[in-house]
Amino acid sequence: MKTTRIAWIGVLALFAGVVVLAVNLADTEPRVSTSPLINQAAPAFDLPRLDGSGNVQLDDFAGKIVMVNFFASWCLECRLEHADLTAAANTLAPDVQLIGITYLDTPEDANGFLDELGRAESAEYLFDEPGFAAIEYGLFGVPETFFIDETGTIVAKVTGPANLGLILSIVDDIKAGKATGVTETGTPQGSPND
Repeated sequence: MKTTRIAWIGVLALFAGVVVLAVNLADTEPRVSTSPLINQAAPAFDLPRLDGSGNVQLDDFAGKIVMVNFFASWCLECRLEHADLTAAANTLAPDVQLIGITYLDTPEDANGFLDELGRAESAEYLFDEPGFAAIEYGLFGVPETFFIDETGTIVAKVTGPANLGLILSIVDDIKAGKATGVTETGTPQGSPND
């Protein structure tokens, strides 16, 4: 009798965990919030490419719209948004540059993630080992995507997974000179253990 009760408690706890996960994954309605980086100059960086072929600086893309996406191989929501980011980067190139920056990840795992899910042809994928870029951008977790206009100013941020329609809408707003602010599409993961 006691074993049966313990088994039922375990099943109920597992069911509750699945429900909580499903609710969190289904919470994809954009919500507006604030960020101290909006309308500020984008923090500069000089980071190595994941493929080891040299460094990339944000200044390399001066005069372009840039999407800086922080991602990790261990992040479920990063997997959910990856196809849309890749499609957006391929659709919007060469006017818009996607820069993917790893967060709390290894080059091997990040490259495995990209090998499995694909890479945008024009994108730059960078390794932020010490985490300085993440700190400079005030990263809360992953995924987070910052949109930088042609003047080098952060004009929009998406916290959580971005989809193709949302990305295209933000880029259209940037091209039209409209500041878009921050859009939350979910809760970013702060570490591999979240």
